[in-house]
Amino acid sequence: MTQRYGSERIKRGLTHFMLGKGVSAVAGLGATLLVIRALPIESYAAYSVLIALVDVLETVAGLG
Repeated sequence: MTQRYGSERIKRGLTHFMLGKGVSAVAGLGATLLVIRALPIESYAAYSVLIALVDVLETVAGLG
C-alpha cells in the first residue's frame, strides 16, 4: 500500500513549486526591464506609482 503523501511526492511537488516561482521571478524581471527601456522617465515614474497603488489597494481589499 502506497502512502498518499509520500516523501518523494512531496519533494516532487516542492521542486515543481520552486521551479515555477523561479520562472515567474525571471519573467517578471524581464518584463520590468522591457518596460524600463521602453518608457521615458516620467512615464515610468507614473507606472511605478500606479503599480504601488494597486499593491496597496490589493492588500486593503484582502483585509475584508
